[in-house]
Amino acid sequence: MNLQDLRNLYEEKTGQPWDAENDVRWLNENRASLNLHTSAHRLEKSAHVTLSDKISWLSQQPCHVCNPDFPISTFPLRINPESWQARSSEDKRAFKAAIASQLSDSPFAGDRFERVCLTLLFVCSASRNVRDLDNVAKLVMDSMKGIIMGDDRDVDHLNLMRITHEAEEEFIDVQISNSNLNDHSDVVHAEMMHSWGWGEPLKIEDFRDSS
Repeated sequence: MNLQDLRNLYEEKTGQPWDAENDVRWLNENRASLNLHTSAHRLEKSAHVTLSDKISWLSQQPCHVCNPDFPISTFPLRINPESWQARSSEDKRAFKAAIASQLSDSPFAGDRFERVCLTLLFVCSASRNVRDLDNVAKLVMDSMKGIIMGDDRDVDHLNLMRITHEAEEEFIDVQISNSNLNDHSDVVHAEMMHSWGWGEPLKIEDFRDSS
């Protein structure tokens, strides 16, 4: 059911022309009986021949949240995942230079994404210390700025995964595309009408230590 179907249904059930003030109230009251979801078939995989097979399958899964348009770029970065916090400034500059060197010569260099849906899959060796995913992701995102995406503030959807294995090899699989998450053409009334069940709004000023 699309937006026009909802408008038609409102007019049919109420006998009134579509009205921006009353439509949302009526739709909210009757949402339980409306078919607002569609069924989509997804190819599921219950077994993998090798770990490489599993990693490849995971990294190529399309995002069912952002419903991205083409192009969708998927590629490996053959470099050890490193934490932003754990590395020196010199190491971070070297990491960025290495990523820039690989991406600048790749077929993906011409793809510049504006609102970004980004999946990062980190393949990590169990022999190394566990690194925080958010800090590892920050270094990769900073390294891709200006090459395949704008600023990391352009990322609307970030999906992080870690695969751990017993061998020494480490690398990063990347999938990047334009995100349609903030395209609200699928929303009847593009304003929030929350009904909070519990919880007061929190302000950090109220929790600062004044001692």
